[in-house]
Amino acid sequence: MNLRPPTPLAPQHKLGGFSCGEPVLDDWLARRAFANQLSGASRIFVSTDGDDEVMGYYALAVGVVAHRDATRSIRHNMPEPVPVLVLARLAVDTRAQGTQLGAALLQDAVKRAVAVSLHAGVRALPVHALNERAPVLRALRLPRLAGRPEDADAAPDAHPRLSGGISRGATSPPTPAPAARAARRCAAGRRTPGARRSGAPAPAPAPASAPRRRSAALAARSRPGA
Repeated sequence: MNLRPPTPLAPQHKLGGFSCGEPVLDDWLARRAFANQLSGASRIFVSTDGDDEVMGYYALAVGVVAHRDATRSIRHNMPEPVPVLVLARLAVDTRAQGTQLGAALLQDAVKRAVAVSLHAGVRALPVHALNERAPVLRALRLPRLAGRPEDADAAPDAHPRLSGGISRGATSPPTPAPAARAARRCAAGRRTPGARRSGAPAPAPAPASAPRRRSAALAARSRPGA
């Protein structure tokens, strides 16, 4: 199958035949994706075949996370609430599943998030997962946040640094500085320094004389088979 790199959703893209096995994600693409793209509620990127049939897509939106719901690495030195960029949806057509398209879409989303962070203040990239079976959850190993990030297009119903965790019903990749390092970490699938699982003891604070530890690097790594 000849698949094209992700590009912004456009009128020539064919959505009618898309089926990922989750009706809510299929319906959202068919009914709401173009409207959201035009209004700016979210930005949708699609990978197509040679006939412009959409084989996979993801959506990005702006959002916020409350301090009480964030891990320490996210809220440290951040305003209330913490500004984030949200990976609201990601889906792959059944015809393209098993081709690692999901991993490629996730990696592309991470790189775009890093690019945004170079020009606007966003601290994390929360990922709204439809359910606990979502393949994206197997590609990420991140701490959980207490709540859901609020975004401009709710999920199914900074600098060059980002960090993150996982909220209930969502996941969140921490992120990096600079963009090149983020891309390398994403490709290597390494665990993010400083990220800890829910319930794990918090690391001891650094001595006052020690230099402040850098924020966790980008944790939206893709793994083969996602």
